[in-house]
Amino acid sequence: MADKKKLKDMLNSIVDKNDEQAQVLFHDYLEDKMRDVLKPVVDPETEVVDDEDSTKKD
Repeated sequence: MADKKKLKDMLNSIVDKNDEQAQVLFHDYLEDKMRDVLKPVVDPETEVVDDEDSTKKD
């Protein structure tokens, strides 16, 4: 829900011709999204499975 608010605020900033604030809000939005995407990759407790190893036959 916070994502929608950030995007709405960003669009309002663009309409109000406040480009600097819109850029900051967009940057914050992208940072949050990238954290969500990268968290499983960086989290040390996440088990990583290598597709190449799982397809090898002994």
